[in-house]
Amino acid sequence: MYKKQFFFSMKGFAFLLILCVLQCQSHNSDEFNNFIMKEGEACTKNNDCRVDLKNLPFKWDRFYIISENHFPEVQNEEDISTLINSEYNGDIKNNERLLVFIFKDKIVRKIIDNYKKEKLIDSKSLPVDFYIDHSIPPYFENNNAIFLIRKNENTYTLYWVNNNR
Repeated sequence: MYKKQFFFSMKGFAFLLILCVLQCQSHNSDEFNNFIMKEGEACTKNNDCRVDLKNLPFKWDRFYIISENHFPEVQNEEDISTLINSEYNGDIKNNERLLVFIFKDKIVRKIIDNYKKEKLIDSKSLPVDFYIDHSIPPYFENNNAIFLIRKNENTYTLYWVNNNR
């Protein structure tokens, strides 16, 4: 009898753990997107269209944008861990963008968003996206995380402001 109760309580615990992991990742995405959208709305009011990501509502000292557009060769957990110099669990697929925020060499936020390329009939854009070009660094630190915000219909695009030019 006790073994059966223990088995069901462990199944329930595993289910809650999986649910929490999925919810926490969704919460992280919402927290990031809401911050950018709030800054974007303020931008249209007072015409200052820059956002400094060091003001995100959590501590971080560097972050990475990993996708097929930026680091297309990095999609499995081993390559991601090597790139960010911290242990990462999980792979990313095509049409996924991973944002990894690090604080003192530990991952404090990871956000995986799905998107579809623009030229597809059923394309799906991200609510907040980054413009990736050749001048973008491999990662951003607190002192170089200022971005221009451009709103296009219901999406925001962030363009990195290179302070070292």
